[in-house]
Amino acid sequence: MAAGKALSDYERGKIDELINTDQSDADIAAQIGRSANMVHSCQLRGPENSPGKSSGQKQKLDCRDVRHIVDDVSKPGASAGSIKSTLGLVRKDDTEGKKV
Repeated sequence: MAAGKALSDYERGKIDELINTDQSDADIAAQIGRSANMVHSCQLRGPENSPGKSSGQKQKLDCRDVRHIVDDVSKPGASAGSIKSTLGLVRKDDTEGKKV
């Protein structure tokens, strides 16, 4: 089953307004031309929380940090300490001098 088009801000506001009039989801859906499930989902989400787009888990490192790590690791004699110092992380004493 194909996904329908996203609700506009106007539609979200209209749903919120009609929900406050104690109408059923089916009645609201008929008035705005959307499914009752869409109305119910909007009601649970709240007017200020649009679904937005998410591509999964948030990246812990940005592209620049990844590039710096790759550059440091490719150098001969790279160490965990040098990589940590490049990223501005705290360097532990027990990792000094160990090679990657």
